[in-house]
Amino acid sequence: MLDLTFWFGAGGIGFPGLSTADTYVLPPDPTIAVGPDTALHVVNSLVAIYKVNPGTGNPASLNSTKPALLVSLPSFFTLVAPQCSGGYFSPSATYDKLVGRFLLTAVCGGDANQILLAVSSTSSALGGWLLYSFAAEATQSTPMVCDGYPAALHTQVSYNTDGVFISYVQNCPDDPFSATGAVLYALPKWAAYRGATYFWVPVWTAYDVQKAAGYHGNLQDYPPMAFVQMQPVHPQREADVAAEVAYFVTDLIAYWTDYARYEEQGAERTELALSALINTGSLWLYEGPHSQSPSPLLVTRIIPRGTSCLIKPQETQLQQPGQCGTLHAGAARPPGFWDGGAVLYADRIYLADRGPDMLNAYQQLQPTIWWGMVAVRGNNMLITYSYAGIRYLPDGSGTPAYPGVAYSTIPISSGSSSSAAAAAAPAFNLIKPGASCVTQGGSQLWGAYAGIDTHYPSYRIWSAVEMAVTKGNSSGEPNSGVWISVL
Repeated sequence: MLDLTFWFGAGGIGFPGLSTADTYVLPPDPTIAVGPDTALHVVNSLVAIYKVNPGTGNPASLNSTKPALLVSLPSFFTLVAPQCSGGYFSPSATYDKLVGRFLLTAVCGGDANQILLAVSSTSSALGGWLLYSFAAEATQSTPMVCDGYPAALHTQVSYNTDGVFISYVQNCPDDPFSATGAVLYALPKWAAYRGATYFWVPVWTAYDVQKAAGYHGNLQDYPPMAFVQMQPVHPQREADVAAEVAYFVTDLIAYWTDYARYEEQGAERTELALSALINTGSLWLYEGPHSQSPSPLLVTRIIPRGTSCLIKPQETQLQQPGQCGTLHAGAARPPGFWDGGAVLYADRIYLADRGPDMLNAYQQLQPTIWWGMVAVRGNNMLITYSYAGIRYLPDGSGTPAYPGVAYSTIPISSGSSSSAAAAAAPAFNLIKPGASCVTQGGSQLWGAYAGIDTHYPSYRIWSAVEMAVTKGNSSGEPNSGVWISVL
């Protein structure tokens, strides 16, 4: 039996997810998706499936949260990717609430450099799966071709009524300024869900996103490589699964090509990019470049954030208290990744991402937070996140806050206002405090993202967020893990 923690009104439930003690892989990069009677929890190198009570949306047994199935990510994808010299990593999972299918993507690293996709054959994650492997070098015939050894990173998966959409980052170490950026695949849903062995997949790159935004010649503000990663906007409910359109958001950082200026001044973020694939119904008949049915059309608009957000280099780290040292968020990944969640609910898009570090009235640094994952329930937007630092009280006194998990709720307006933010800062609500400083044997790396999904019809929100799960030790044995919350 595990010690379950209850909070959040009528009784939220929390229990440990997979940790580095299970995988020995850093960082964990947790993701989670929940269907009617099962939940899929994946970290780098390991897959866990939990049984869910269909009526309550809680774990099927509150006396034990042992996974119903535990399998390594290499074993899960062995039929389509038996050898990945660079490992199996960057998992992303979601649940198609319209059709009732789990979707899971990952990267097969090293010389193989493949994008992996798994589609459940039923609404249960414990049933059969359809497996796919796609070459992650689809940019060879595009302006973003990498002449060296490109590596795929940070897969994300989403869907609408017509297609399955996989975004990832092509990292080209030999040419970071013109061959590193976002890549987007649009898979016809009819093919992916029935196990078709041959079908066409339209592909877009950062160059296409920049052109769609209207930046054909003005490269000073946003060159193609400013569009480094496209974060899918996930449908919250079955009613939110759109036809003919799928949305993506991209963080934008000026000075992308001027690292010296970035190191000195930080990256001013005043805008974001909202992209839409429209006419996705064409995927049902698309048969390649010479098809009578066109591919979907990519449209992008640059949108003001409303508030300028300055991110300095030192603020890309999770500050631990005392002598614990800092954790490099996202494995010290480059700026331009969406550091949070995006959800479509009742024809509105709700976003959460990383903001600048904040000071209190005493000019003391508030706890730093990362990976704000967002869900909407009723008239509230709920955000779960990692936090660490010093928690200061109104009188200026403070206590150490080791890497743990918290949430905030923000009332949302049902009117026409485009802003969901409340006038006052949302309250910090503790879910699970960190056990100690995170020790990782010399590799001070925090995860690249977290996960969140909503169970229906119970409206219970499941999230998977990285934290320090046990006490550290003198040998530096890794003690980072994941806390699964059911709110």
